[in-house]
Amino acid sequence: RLTKINNAMAMEPISTYAAPGLITLLDQALYRANEGSLTGTVSAADVTLAHFIQLKQKAKSLLSSLLQDYQTHNEAPECTEMLESFSRLCIECAVGAIDHLTTDKLALASNVDYSMQQSSSNSSTSTSTGNNNPASDPQTATKKDQKAVEGVLLQLEYELGSRKERRRDCYETPRLICPDYVWADDASLYCQRIVKAMQKHPAMTLSSGSTAVRFELPSTLYQVSLDKLYVLIKKDLPSEISKFRAAIEADTATSKRLYLVKCEYRAPFRAFLESHATVSRLPKLSFVDETLNLYTAMESKKSSNAKASIEEMKEDAIAKKKQVLEHPKLIEALQVEHYCEVMEVSMSRMLHPFAELARMLENKNCHLKEVTGVINGSDLPALREILRRLKSIQIRKSSNEASTIRPLLLDIQGVSREDSPEAVDIFPFGKFPGLPSEKAIKKRIDRLMLILNRLYDVCTSKRGGLVMDGKTNFDPPPALMNECLALDPELFHAQYDDWYSGAKRQAEMVDAGYFDMFPESIRRAEVNLGVLKASRKALEGLQERLQSLVKDRTKRFDALKEMVEEVCERELDLRLTLLSPPVDAIMRLPESKSINGVFGTHLQFENEVLPIG
Repeated sequence: RLTKINNAMAMEPISTYAAPGLITLLDQALYRANEGSLTGTVSAADVTLAHFIQLKQKAKSLLSSLLQDYQTHNEAPECTEMLESFSRLCIECAVGAIDHLTTDKLALASNVDYSMQQSSSNSSTSTSTGNNNPASDPQTATKKDQKAVEGVLLQLEYELGSRKERRRDCYETPRLICPDYVWADDASLYCQRIVKAMQKHPAMTLSSGSTAVRFELPSTLYQVSLDKLYVLIKKDLPSEISKFRAAIEADTATSKRLYLVKCEYRAPFRAFLESHATVSRLPKLSFVDETLNLYTAMESKKSSNAKASIEEMKEDAIAKKKQVLEHPKLIEALQVEHYCEVMEVSMSRMLHPFAELARMLENKNCHLKEVTGVINGSDLPALREILRRLKSIQIRKSSNEASTIRPLLLDIQGVSREDSPEAVDIFPFGKFPGLPSEKAIKKRIDRLMLILNRLYDVCTSKRGGLVMDGKTNFDPPPALMNECLALDPELFHAQYDDWYSGAKRQAEMVDAGYFDMFPESIRRAEVNLGVLKASRKALEGLQERLQSLVKDRTKRFDALKEMVEEVCERELDLRLTLLSPPVDAIMRLPESKSINGVFGTHLQFENEVLPIG
């Protein structure tokens, strides 16, 4: 009797809808069914991930010590600029490696345009696989090594920027739920590439383990930290990555099969979601049929109220659209947005010459140095940091979108640029933790204006302060310096206050939920109004197109249903009944706190931020 009950329960199918989140559940079940065959790959990847997290933490510790030393000494210690560059490179490379090890490439390809990222990765690969020998002189790096490091940094900047996704744009979570061969191969090759790039940095010659010519560091703490990074980059990481590659080769049969199985149900699922989105954006077929029936009744004169009904429906659609457009909160939001944009453009014009100056100094390979009476050693870190941040604003990116000054405006608010809670971030304008936010912002703006004026003085001074290829003569364009001189601190402060007040008001309105239904209500009213204004012939063509799209959606769902049910029965020994969601259902990735991915627990333990899921 118990056997019959268990068999009946085992044959009972599970019903679920074809919606975002389905792929995550299927990946989770597929991994649990094959977990034993992937133990070597997962274990080796976990150890490699632990070493990169350790590299990130040690590099941040070194960077924190350098910045603290900058603030407590009157002059910058020797070689600290090279150490700062090296620690930043280690942090960026570690972040990129953690990202590759904990995210699924198939999910990224489904959620974002991956082609540009792939071309960027291929272009940087050629620049980051050159000479493996460190530079013999720790003060200067070869041009080939500099290009390799710059290529890796550009790749990291693009990849990490493109992976900051919104939940509403995701069909599935980017977290690694089920490891496969493509993920493992891509992650291992990426780790090898960035380790080679870090090994080429000239700061590696300053370690005690290096046999090249080096200088003694002024602090024992720096030497200890650098030696730990040297051991990680030269010995531990290459060894663990080799073990990772060996584990991948050992589990190749299982991992390649899992990749093919994951692709089996991903392709029809993506096709169905795209068809569903197309149908949901167009007018409802029932509304088009109702309108056509009214036109037929009006032409055949079977109903005297048909024309009046159409006019009434037009007036109703216009009234709904007008009601939304004339909503007081929407009008206020548009006015606030316009005012904030005007203030932001005005502040951008004041900061633009300094951004151009920062990019010019970088292109000419100019470095700041201490000069008595011009620039003190304690001012060097703030000036270097503001130059590093200015050069990345108000430029056009590869996506033809111009970067704004909003990152700098967030710096003035004291907002960290790091995602991780334990991050060692740099606040060039001060933290002021004991002051109210408004007073702290005022002090940060004053600090920003002081740093910009100091930068102007350094660039126009005849006594030096800038070193360009071993020379101290740097002649900036007079027109650019005149634009920098026109900076008005009081006007900038007033415009920032106005912009900040508008931004706070916008945040309050968004939190209150005023705009949750406005876009959909306006879109639906405009679509219905367009249908009512169309001719009978146009409506008949629209009806045929909608019927064709609905049939296409049904066929795609049937193909998805067949594939998912077959995979579940074949791979998971599970009976699953897939249901079609309503035509007007809004597809949005649900939030799940129980499925963290393969390395989610490890990331949470290390206070790292998990991808969207």
